[in-house]
Amino acid sequence: MRSSVGIREFRASLADYVASGTPVAVTRHGQTVGWFIPTPGSKAAEVASLRAAGRALDALLTDHLGEGADAVDHASRSEGTSATASADPRVFVRDVKPYAVPASLNDLAGPATGELVLPHSVMWAPGDGRVDLDVPGGASLAYRALLSEGSLEDILRLVNADRLRDVWGDLLLPRRVRSLWEAAFLELRSGE
Repeated sequence: MRSSVGIREFRASLADYVASGTPVAVTRHGQTVGWFIPTPGSKAAEVASLRAAGRALDALLTDHLGEGADAVDHASRSEGTSATASADPRVFVRDVKPYAVPASLNDLAGPATGELVLPHSVMWAPGDGRVDLDVPGGASLAYRALLSEGSLEDILRLVNADRLRDVWGDLLLPRRVRSLWEAAFLELRSGE
């Protein structure tokens, strides 16, 4: 049997591929869409077959993807992840975006009460970015936007340290933002 087969041919000859016991890459328009790994009936034979299929699949991947496939597979095994998980091409903005964190909470010079006018780059909302810190949820709304989207200058100018400490536990922040701030300012951590 061949090491890769088109999806139509695979469907038409499925019984032959099952009987062969050999793993095969299933392709559609020249792109691999899956791998077929047949297994026998008994548990011991199934485990042995899967191990053999794994070795055969490694060889198929190396043939199919080139020499780099083996290195990727071994690297992902050593990290304890699957080859598919490490091949995930998605990158999330929240994971690479630079967030601003001041050197000290004492540098935060924003007002504790009144109305803040947030820059358009920080908050796109009706009302021209105006947030009243004196209404319930106002400070949380403003500080969430500032810490997630603001520049260091915005944060230093508009965030008040005492007010931030008061609302910290209620802020809905991206995990990375919360981690960065709590690593810089241990006093913000819950229960400390």
